[in-house]
Amino acid sequence: MLASLCFSCGFESDMESLSIGNDFLSSRSTLSVVDSFTVSMSTVMIDSLTTSGDKLLWSGSYQDPELGKISSTGYYELGVPDNPDIQEKDVYDSLLLVMNLSTGWYGDTTVYQSLQVHRVTQELEGDESNNFWNRTRLTYEPNPLGTVRFRPKPGLKSKVTVRLSDALGQKLFDLVKADDESVATFEKFREFFKGLALVPGDQSSAILSFPCDSSMKVALYSHRKGLEQEDFVNYFPVGSTSTFFNNFTADRTGTPIAAIARQIDEVPSTQSNNKTYVQSGIGLVTRIDFPTMQQLNEMDRKFILLKAELVLSPLPGSYKQIQLPSELVLYHTDKSNRMVSEIVGDQNATLAADLVVDKIFNEATTYTFDITDFLSTEISDSFFDTSHGLLIGEPSASLGASLNRVVFSSNKNNAWRPVVRLYFMHYNL
Repeated sequence: MLASLCFSCGFESDMESLSIGNDFLSSRSTLSVVDSFTVSMSTVMIDSLTTSGDKLLWSGSYQDPELGKISSTGYYELGVPDNPDIQEKDVYDSLLLVMNLSTGWYGDTTVYQSLQVHRVTQELEGDESNNFWNRTRLTYEPNPLGTVRFRPKPGLKSKVTVRLSDALGQKLFDLVKADDESVATFEKFREFFKGLALVPGDQSSAILSFPCDSSMKVALYSHRKGLEQEDFVNYFPVGSTSTFFNNFTADRTGTPIAAIARQIDEVPSTQSNNKTYVQSGIGLVTRIDFPTMQQLNEMDRKFILLKAELVLSPLPGSYKQIQLPSELVLYHTDKSNRMVSEIVGDQNATLAADLVVDKIFNEATTYTFDITDFLSTEISDSFFDTSHGLLIGEPSASLGASLNRVVFSSNKNNAWRPVVRLYFMHYNL
């Protein structure tokens, strides 16, 4: 068994020449590398992911050639102005929503996009832990408060400004001028005005992100008549940093993974054109299994597993317009595809994959995962439980908060095939 494994990988000469010497248990010892174990891949979906507290609101839609139509609506609450200044003879001018465009995006940003702002009619209340989930959807008024058409420039610190309803602007102006109790505190105001929804417009080919922080505000413009006209602005800031969230949806009709409806469902790569997927916002992760790894416990010679690596390659051409995650990690899982726990290394730190990006040809990009502890633990009792697989996704802090995407190649007959590489020390007692 050992010879056939090692020789099939072209390491016969290495096994004969790499001798440790007689100092190791007074025996002849050799080093070998094996990369012929089978790696099975499939795509699974995590049912529910929290999307609150990410600090980014996502809005837009994109027809992903791999995953179908992906859409997002962002929800957040308005706060009240700090020390508002509106006097009796002041006159209302306009109401604007001002947002910064963040560096995160998904889809085609080379064309014009449209975005609609709606008034939420349902309270933004999370679960018992005040969390909101990627499938949470709130009701809002059918007619938008405002619509904007713009050409996005992610990463260039550009702003998006939406002119909102003058009827709402005049109402807010009158309330502030009258020092009405509904705008006196955030708690009172949220009873009157539940929040805003950033909804994809009719012209949308990308999902864009906006920081939900002090840069996002509704500006109430007015002027004061006198010898010279004075212009004033009062800002309604973000009301709460814990109640904004994103509702991500996916229409996978006609895609190779259309059959995924529950977390227990799996689509093997053999049924999805030798591809698997990772995308946190809609809960897609890749499952890895090692169906032949029990052969390790059937080797004739004694061995020490020095290191084990899993090398996966994004499909060339799949990440030209869609950003790859800068970090991917491994999760223990079971036959029900539950995310049991992140795999950690020294000092309980999460083991992130080493990402090598081929910026020239986009063909040699790889993620390399250290699975030494995982395999060592699994074979420690001389039995490898094949129901104990691995899930690949972004770190837990990014789950539900990112639309970066990976399309992994699982084709065993090309240069981007999945590889598990094992480094052994063999010895004879």
